[in-house]
Amino acid sequence: MADFLSAEWIEALDTAARAAKLPETVAALSITVEQVVRDSPDGEAHYHLRIEDGRARVQPGPAASPDLRLFADYDVAAGIQRGEVNAQEALAAGRLKVQGRFAHLLRVDDALRALEDVFAPVRAATTYPDPGASR
Repeated sequence: MADFLSAEWIEALDTAARAAKLPETVAALSITVEQVVRDSPDGEAHYHLRIEDGRARVQPGPAASPDLRLFADYDVAAGIQRGEVNAQEALAAGRLKVQGRFAHLLRVDDALRALEDVFAPVRAATTYPDPGASR
C-alpha cells in the first residue's frame, strides 16, 4: 500500500498509465494536466498526467507547461481519489479550481475516463495519511 501523493503512489499511477490502452479517438491528442494539492501532510504537492501519441504517463512535480492545472485542498483531492467526492460537483462548488483552457479537458474526456478504470487498483490500495501529520 502506498500513501496518497507519495513517490510510491505516483510511481504506481505511472506504471498503470504506461500499461493502459487508450481509446483510438485520443491517439492524435496531447495534453498535460497538473494536479496541485494544498495542505497535504508534506505541504503543497504537485504531480502531472501527460497524454501524448496515445500513451499516458504520471510524473511527480510540476509540469513544465501544463495545459490545465487543477487545484484542491487535501481533503477534496483525497475524496475525489476515494470516489467519495464527485469532481464536477467539487468544481461547481468552488472546491476544485481549474486554471488553463477547459476545452482541452473536454477533448480528452474519453482518455481520462479510460484511465479511471486503469487507476482503480491503485486507488483501492492507497492509504490516506491525516493531513495534519507529516509522513
